[in-house]
Amino acid sequence: MGCTKCSQKKVLENNKETEIVYNEPNHNKPKLLNRQSTKNFILESLSTQMILDTQQSKFNLPIEEEKKLAELIEKIKMDSKKMKLLQKCQSHFRGMYKRKKMRIDNLINSETIELDLLSNKDLPISKEEIKKFFEETPPKKEKEDIKITIEKKEPLKLENNIIYIGEWDINFFTRHGRGIQIWPDGSYYKGYWENNKAEGEGEFIHSSGDSYKGEWHKNKREGRGVYISKKGMKYEGKWKEDKQHGKGKEEWANIRTYNGNFFKGKKNGKGTMEWNNGCIYKGNFLDGNINGRGIYTFQDKREYEGDFVNNNFEGKGKFTWPNGNQYLGNFKNNKRDGFGIFTFSDGKIYKGVWKNGKPCGEFEIYNPHKKNWIKKKWKDYDDKENNIIFVNEEEEEKTEKDKIIQDLELENIDEIKKTEENKINELDEEDF
Repeated sequence: MGCTKCSQKKVLENNKETEIVYNEPNHNKPKLLNRQSTKNFILESLSTQMILDTQQSKFNLPIEEEKKLAELIEKIKMDSKKMKLLQKCQSHFRGMYKRKKMRIDNLINSETIELDLLSNKDLPISKEEIKKFFEETPPKKEKEDIKITIEKKEPLKLENNIIYIGEWDINFFTRHGRGIQIWPDGSYYKGYWENNKAEGEGEFIHSSGDSYKGEWHKNKREGRGVYISKKGMKYEGKWKEDKQHGKGKEEWANIRTYNGNFFKGKKNGKGTMEWNNGCIYKGNFLDGNINGRGIYTFQDKREYEGDFVNNNFEGKGKFTWPNGNQYLGNFKNNKRDGFGIFTFSDGKIYKGVWKNGKPCGEFEIYNPHKKNWIKKKWKDYDDKENNIIFVNEEEEEKTEKDKIIQDLELENIDEIKKTEENKINELDEEDF
């Protein structure tokens, strides 16, 4: 095989720079060449190749031409970097021709298969379906500036016992056009090919039963497509580099549905997640998890609007209940934590500090009947008894105090999070 170090040469327009890119990380890159230098170098490279061809053919040239060629050779030899790069390019092209020769040899030595002699066990796709594919699938549309000679050959058994049925580019002996490829494990692809790779519209059926139907680019899912898993997952949307990328819809049967943006295979950006139990989240995602600003609505219409960190209420937010109660303040790990204001439906307002979901420290409470604010302070409380005690109890009637405590305890988010309906922590990224 030929050298693959020099894998790409990219010439930028408008007097931008040209960079030679290598596959090997430890390979030293030459200095960048501007547009004119690149043009001159390419011309010199072609001239050098012409010199080598002329010398090998042993043709006699006029003396003046021989002098010019000799001067050009010496000029390129003096520039060691250009000479090394030219040698690498020549090696790369020699490798291309060797690979082409190998493809020709493999094709010549491939075994021709009679489909009629194959049993259904040997073919995961029926013979009727193969026939229907070629009858209903239109020929591949080629670019206007490219002339390709397409020829359909008999089914061939290639290396690794792969069976290919379809069209070939007989100029380069590559799979090109309409074709079906069957792997020994029962997986198969039917669709368009270009240069031995899936390109354009096609469908891949995995031996496990999973399937993808849509657009392909160089053997990878890219463009629009539909992926269906035997585990009950269906994704329909954009793909890039074989991963979900862009807008798409992902459904898990009887569990949840996500509709929004993806980035490199993970939920990223704006999206909506709906659970089958009635819970809904609308907002931001990052790396497959709920992160950033969003709104989470429970099935009983309780609602949290605010900041999320890794699927948890964290930061500033607002929690409202159907009965009109509302908490506005800080959250941490799904619990009220920090300063917050709790407004009751009957008009009472509580301002104070919370710790791990419990009120603590100094606070103020507004009585809508007396229209006044009262400052108080919480004592330490016994976790075992789960009881909160006022200081200066004479400032408040006991019945009103007990009602406030009861309301605060009943509306504790910690209890809400224990309910089975809340699935916010089950957002693990499912593997395809």
